[in-house]
Amino acid sequence: MVQKIDNKFDLITQDQTRFIERQTALINNNAQQIDQLQRIFDIQRGEIAQVKQDILNAARPSFPWLRKDSNRRPSD
Repeated sequence: MVQKIDNKFDLITQDQTRFIERQTALINNNAQQIDQLQRIFDIQRGEIAQVKQDILNAARPSFPWLRKDSNRRPSD
């Protein structure tokens, strides 16, 4: 009887250990995916900033008030 209880306890413990290992693997996988997404977002943020700067640089000759050193504003 005691042996059966010990065996059952061992099986439950093994099942719980496997469950925890699977959950840990899933968490680690999710953390890696989050890191990858963060790197992608950082790259995209930089690309967006560069496109914004390119647009401003292209527009400044036609719109002098877009220059950083300009105090002039378009008249109403």
